Amino acid sequence: MKRYLLLTGLTLTTFAFADNKNMVTLDVGDIVNQEGNFNTHLQSSSFKKLNDAEGSRHSFLMNYAREVIPQLQVRGLLGYDLQNDKPVKNNTKIQKFTLGLGAVWNFQTDLNNSWFTGLTLINQNVNFVRETNGSDVDGSGNVMTYLLEGGKRFKLGELSGFNFSYSPTLSFAHSNYNERIAGLFANAKTTNELKINLLKLDVLF
Repeated sequence: MKRYLLLTGLTLTTFAFADNKNMVTLDVGDIVNQEGNFNTHLQSSSFKKLNDAEGSRHSFLMNYAREVIPQLQVRGLLGYDLQNDKPVKNNTKIQKFTLGLGAVWNFQTDLNNSWFTGLTLINQNVNFVRETNGSDVDGSGNVMTYLLEGGKRFKLGELSGFNFSYSPTLSFAHSNYNERIAGLFANAKTTNELKINLLKLDVLF
């Protein structure tokens, strides 16, 4: 049974100031099994398929931005993901570390109700182990993603100093896969993905 937990205000209270210059983007899409684009989430799940294959996934990612000058935000991503699939014959373990840095430009000074566009460079270091016919295949590689996105925030309300905005987004992601792992994930060295995310919240404080 899959369980999806979103980080809430308890995480945000670690900041001693609330001047509406800080922002965390929440991946609400996980609730309805729509994987979001590098948004804050905390996921812990396990499964058992019809062929008695078992597996689990534990994933955490923080998407944080800070307004450094009026209308310009600097964004940082930090994440960890562990997948462990145990089919009848083979076992695959995939571990990912995610780091990202980017910028977001807001077209209004009111960040809670602004059109915005942003570019983020994201690097994922991937380590994997795959057991096949009694032998292990392991290695590591990198996935470099250029994420271009744009959207609009609509303020929903305020609670205890936190401003919640609905922020539907259109994004384009171009990813380059290291040859070592290209066949493991995408069967290609490069991929392009155009996506609309209608289930996303920005929390400003």
